[in-house]
Amino acid sequence: MPREYVPVPIEYLAEMEPLSDENFGRLIRALLRYGSDGTPIDLDGDCWFYAVRVMNKDDHYP
Repeated sequence: MPREYVPVPIEYLAEMEPLSDENFGRLIRALLRYGSDGTPIDLDGDCWFYAVRVMNKDDHYP
């Protein structure tokens, strides 16, 4: 189900500090696509780890 927004709390800046700017951007883009149309998140390594953490924190994700 499409959503109007994906919450990105300020705390993610510190929590995701280990990610490079490129990987942080890939993660945010994947989360936005997933939230808007259900596109599966196709990430690996640290990006996948953080994607799962975000989805588990937020009741908006299945």
